[in-house]
Amino acid sequence: MRERPSVGGDALLHPERGNFKNKDVTLTINRDLSGEVVKTSPAARVDQVAKGLRKANPRSLLRWEIPIKARDKAEVEYVYRVYVRD
Repeated sequence: MRERPSVGGDALLHPERGNFKNKDVTLTINRDLSGEVVKTSPAARVDQVAKGLRKANPRSLLRWEIPIKARDKAEVEYVYRVYVRD
């Protein structure tokens, strides 16, 4: 997984996964993070986790279920905002 944080208050993460089998598969990716989810591509299921509700950054669980053809690749992208103290 490659992680490329952007400049500023948002973070852009762009992991890539491949299917090296000779059959179609469904790839499930779960990502737990602290921060406000701004955008996901492809669309992910975003659930707010109860732990840490009173903190500045909400806890979120992102979940993708992506069908991948044999010998193909898929990319997911998500942007989230994190609040930090000065």
